[in-house]
This record gives sequence, C-alpha cells and structure tokens, in this order.
Amino acid sequence: MKNLFYIFLTLSIIFLACEKEDETINTSNNNSNNTPTSWECIDGSCTSTGDTNGTFTTYSDCLAECSSTSSSWNCINGACTDPLDGSGIYTTIADCEANCGGGSTSWNCMNGECVDPLDGSGMYATLTDCQTNCGGTPASWDCDGSGDCYDPGDGSGEYNIYEACLDACFIEESSDCMDGDCYDPGDGSGEYSSEMDCQNNCTPTWDCMGPGDCIEIGGGMGAYNSYLECMSACDIPITWNCDGAADCYEVMDGSGDYLDYSDCMMDCDGKNND
Repeated sequence: MKNLFYIFLTLSIIFLACEKEDETINTSNNNSNNTPTSWECIDGSCTSTGDTNGTFTTYSDCLAECSSTSSSWNCINGACTDPLDGSGIYTTIADCEANCGGGSTSWNCMNGECVDPLDGSGMYATLTDCQTNCGGTPASWDCDGSGDCYDPGDGSGEYNIYEACLDACFIEESSDCMDGDCYDPGDGSGEYSSEMDCQNNCTPTWDCMGPGDCIEIGGGMGAYNSYLECMSACDIPITWNCDGAADCYEVMDGSGDYLDYSDCMMDCDGKNND
C-alpha cells in the first residue's frame, strides 16, 4: 500500500512538471510572436520595423552596421534618401533638400513672399498666381525693344504672362542692303525678309547720271558692275570754246561747243577774220 502511494506521488510530480514546462514554452512563444524580428538603421540609430521587412534580422547586426556608417543623402525623384552606407552625395539632409528640386515648380505664400517648396506641393502653380494672392507685387512684363521681355517690378507691365509677352515682342528677321553688304536693322523694318533675299539683290551696280557722275543702284539693276567701269563710260569729255580772241579754252564740265581743239581753233580764227 505504501508503495502504491509513492508511485502515485511520483507520477503526480512528473505531470505537474510537464504542465509547467508547456506553460513556459507557450509563454515564450507568445512573447516571441510579439517581438519585432527585423531592424533598420535610421539617422545612426537602430529602429525596429515591427515586421520582417527590415534590413537586419537582429538588433546586434543592425547596431554593428549602423554605428559605423555615417548618415548621407542622395536626391532621388525630388526626395532626399539615406543610402545607409555613407555613399550619399550630401552629408546633411539640409544640404540635400536645398539642392533637391526634383519636384515640379509650385509656390506657397509665406509671410507675404512666394516660396517654392521644391517638391511640387505648393498651393499655386505659377509665381504670378501666388504673388496675386500673397499681397506682393504681381509679376508683369514689357517688351525691351530687342525681342525680349522684362518685369518692371511694379505690376505695371503690359503682359501678365512672360510667354505671351515674348510672342507679342518677337521681332521678325529682316535685312537691308548697304554698300553691297546685308545687315539686320534689328527692328523688323528691313527691305528684305531674309538675309538670303537681301544677298540675292544686294549686288552693287552703278549708273551714269551725267558726265563724270556715277551713282550706285541697289538690287543689281545698274548698267555697270563696277564704279570704274561706269566712270570709264561716263567720263567727262574734253570740250572747247572760242574765247573770241582767236584762241580756244577747255571747258572742264564737258559743256563746250567743240569736242576737238582743232575744230574750235578753225572756227574761232575764221570768226576773228570776219
């Protein structure tokens, strides 16, 4: 009877021990299920991800890597990102953000001034819209007379949009011919619509307007292709007049009565004999 009692007591102790071990294992498993299993290095510190998607599977691995890598930043698609290996272009996030204007241009009104947040998140799509609603002077534009536009700075410009100003102020190409060369007067007032047209019509030619008087005719319309050629054909002829005393004198402008000195002398001497 006593032996049976000892056997029963021993089995009870073993059963209770097994129950305690199962409870410990279940508690350990439950705790393990509530503990994050991966880690990320962020700004030099290890942070649990709460899931299994982190770079490091243990905190010690993360800490070993994270403490030896300095933070650095790269600009990717308009956002600053730490590559986690110290290889970034920028050493501080401030430098990265100052140079990472990857977003589309947009504007916010801050303290009466329009500021581009550099990420496309601004309230206004254009600087003009922002300035109009921000209490500042709206942008406006005037032609500068050379085909470009400038902002007078007081909102008095004729155009509210820079592109509209450029379209209105654009100066068409034109050319003028002077002394056989073509040039663009810069205001669209040239005789020819292109330099090629000008060059085709700007060959210098000359016409004889009277004895010894050659003038340049533009457009290649003159009778002579060079000034010397014109002057040779248009030279003042030597002419003579009788002086009334049996002698002849040369008339320098070609208006004399005689083209030949001997003819002049013959007639002049005959008049004196009469």
